[in-house]
Amino acid sequence: MHLKVHFFALYRQLASSTETPVDLPEGATLSQLWEHVQGMYPGLQGYPLIAAVNGEQRDGPTPLNEGEEVAFLPPFSGGSDSPGMPRCIGAGGLG
Repeated sequence: MHLKVHFFALYRQLASSTETPVDLPEGATLSQLWEHVQGMYPGLQGYPLIAAVNGEQRDGPTPLNEGEEVAFLPPFSGGSDSPGMPRCIGAGGLG
């Protein structure tokens, strides 16, 4: 199946690209796509999977379908309940 992958912020720099087409077997998951993309762009290895599929945040076991658009987002932080302690959004969501 054919997918369009978008990179943002740090991931855009590490991939030296804003987007790339990717072909994977039918039934592939978001985690499998992330592993494939990390193989294409080794600078992304070691970063957590934070992604949106067709504009909706999804997690690793999400099955993908032909023609979907996937955006990979690097970890980011902001806001805080306690001074000096940032809240992070990463693979586990708000923390």
